[in-house]
Amino acid sequence: MAARVPPKAMAKKFVRVLRPQHPDAHYLKKVFQHTRELLDIGATPKAKRLPELLTDAELMAFYNAIWHAHQLTHLVMLKLLLFTGIRNAELVHLRPTDVDLQTCHLRIRQGKGRKDRYVLFPMGFRGELAQYLERQRGQGTMYLFESNRCQPYSTRRIRQIVKQYASAAGKCPDEVYPSWASGAEPNTLQDPRVHHRLHRRRARSRHARRASRAQRRGQGALRAV
Repeated sequence: MAARVPPKAMAKKFVRVLRPQHPDAHYLKKVFQHTRELLDIGATPKAKRLPELLTDAELMAFYNAIWHAHQLTHLVMLKLLLFTGIRNAELVHLRPTDVDLQTCHLRIRQGKGRKDRYVLFPMGFRGELAQYLERQRGQGTMYLFESNRCQPYSTRRIRQIVKQYASAAGKCPDEVYPSWASGAEPNTLQDPRVHHRLHRRRARSRHARRASRAQRRGQGALRAV
């Protein structure tokens, strides 16, 4: 079998052919779609597995490591992640003006899909968040969470902080993140054990719905034949 042309060299050949056509993104997408069909190359399906969730005892150990944090910024940051289930990239772009203490809302600007939305946080967390907000406003910060360089935290730094407390609890951060996937009502998040049980039940429900949809598609295909 002859050696393959390196991908970059092959891309340059494509460019020479395509440039006179003045392609845009949609045109290129269609070209490569038809190329895959002509070469009979299908997309490799990704394996879908349910996340490995922590047990109640393991989750409580991680929460205890957070509750006893000596860093106020880390404490408020991790509690917001826990109570709201927002993404790291959404957390680091929060501003003090995005927090509404009256209605217990956070405004997420340009989140996933470049859409704005509101998320709730528990009323029991309002007093602690208000104290933190007062400190940040007194320092004149632009973002809700800023580093010593007066810049927003990076998502990499957020992962490092989660890893720090996960290690303190004796757990891997990859096991912690799925256990935080929210969707529960804010008042249930007051008790971490309730939150964790709700997430496990929702994960099983999602898996059952996917299996049901796949079964219906298979039955529809058989009827068409």
